[in-house]
Amino acid sequence: MRSTVFKVFIAALTVLPAVAAADPITIIGQQRFATASATISTMSGVHLFDDDTTAPVPGDSLAAAASVSTGGDLGSGAATLSSSIAPQRFSGVGTVTSTATSGANDAIFGAGGSNFTVSFLLDTPHIFDYAVDFTATNSAGEEPFAHTTVALFAGLGPGSTTAIMDSTVFGNAATRRVTQGGVLQPGEYLFNVQETVQSRISLPGTVTTDGRFTFAFDLRPLDVAATPEPASLVLLGTGLLGALGVRKRQSAR
Repeated sequence: MRSTVFKVFIAALTVLPAVAAADPITIIGQQRFATASATISTMSGVHLFDDDTTAPVPGDSLAAAASVSTGGDLGSGAATLSSSIAPQRFSGVGTVTSTATSGANDAIFGAGGSNFTVSFLLDTPHIFDYAVDFTATNSAGEEPFAHTTVALFAGLGPGSTTAIMDSTVFGNAATRRVTQGGVLQPGEYLFNVQETVQSRISLPGTVTTDGRFTFAFDLRPLDVAATPEPASLVLLGTGLLGALGVRKRQSAR
């Protein structure tokens, strides 16, 4: 009789719900681009401008370049972004550079920017962690500039809130690492990392600014102990009571 109770118990367990296999992460949108621009304004009134951007076309490998020159003046900018988007991991490398060379007292400007943005929806709580490494190097000159941003927004649209944000303007040379981790509750999120450099000069000479960033953003489900549904518990209890009833009747005989 003991084997009969055990068989009914196993039969009741087989009806417990299986863990859902659906992916709880949905990519909502993305905005990945590289952009560059260059400007020359001479004392004699000559104005030259060039720009290039890969937006709004997304892609895993992007590049932009712009350049203008006249006489001894040169302005240029360039940027690249190599990145990938998977449901549980976003990663990539961006490079930016700009140069401004003035042969006289002309105003020269060059800039490059690399941007990675992805928005996603979580159906269940997830653990997240990311690491971003930035570098920037500026030659001695007038107004060297590098700006970096890492941001994680909770919600999309006008009502969104900044969950985590790190924004810094570099000096003449810097290397910095930004890391963060925690738990994200179900909802919509937006992750952004970008770096922009620019070089500007209005005296004879050259200014060059270079930058680079690498990043990885990982998501994994928050482990929650499985709890049987009430209906499954009732069914399990019914099976056990039935087995005990069978045993009682057989004992009465």
